[in-house]
Amino acid sequence: MPTIEDVENIDPKKVHDLLQAKGCLLIDLRGEDRAAGLIDGAVHEPAIDAVPFPTKVPKLVQKWADQSLIVFTCQYSAHRAPQCANWYRQKANPRQRVAILSGGFRGWEALGLPVQSLAAPDAAHAADEAAKLLGSQFAGGCVTRVPGGGFSVPGQ
Repeated sequence: MPTIEDVENIDPKKVHDLLQAKGCLLIDLRGEDRAAGLIDGAVHEPAIDAVPFPTKVPKLVQKWADQSLIVFTCQYSAHRAPQCANWYRQKANPRQRVAILSGGFRGWEALGLPVQSLAAPDAAHAADEAAKLLGSQFAGGCVTRVPGGGFSVPGQ
């Protein structure tokens, strides 16, 4: 998923340094795929839940207005993170920086940056597979969670 103008891609090591210095707010957009692990200091704001993400953006822009840099991540930062960053960028103050974490959670983990493990390897693998499916569906339209644990994609 391509990003629009003024949405940056930032290397995981740089984001780690920024988090340590309180120089950014890292937004974890994942749902069940968070079972793969967590990044300390990240704020959980699922891209897919009962409320379509674009509907949440105006409130999030207000909530995070005091932050100089908002960085979005998902499992790989291939679909959900770029799309949510694009929606956020369109509504945010032009002076606020908006970015995605290059490589997402898995890119962070691959560099040996600290993660909090939540699941056994089999569950983590299942989380990756779910992330790939949800990410590609999300790229095609705004996915929402429906009662009973399923997902809805407009037009499908």
